[in-house]
Amino acid sequence: MPSSKACVCQFTVGSTDGVSSILYTPRYQALICGYRSGQIAVLDMRQRTLLNVFDAHSRTVKELSFEPTQTFMLSGSSDGNALVRTAFS
Repeated sequence: MPSSKACVCQFTVGSTDGVSSILYTPRYQALICGYRSGQIAVLDMRQRTLLNVFDAHSRTVKELSFEPTQTFMLSGSSDGNALVRTAFS
């Protein structure tokens, strides 16, 4: 595949520190990105839009997961904290 066709879409989020963890949710067709800055971004893959960005942690987001119903997102960070929150609100 030519490199000009390899990138389907690209998102620019407030943090420029780089993505440290990533999670896809088929139920919402969304991509959840955790950043080294502690931010978490929720990206709608259908509409190719940024849904939400929030400051979740004070250090690098290391882990992202959903509980089985995909209602609540769990995140863990190198700051030692684990958070449970809704990603789509």
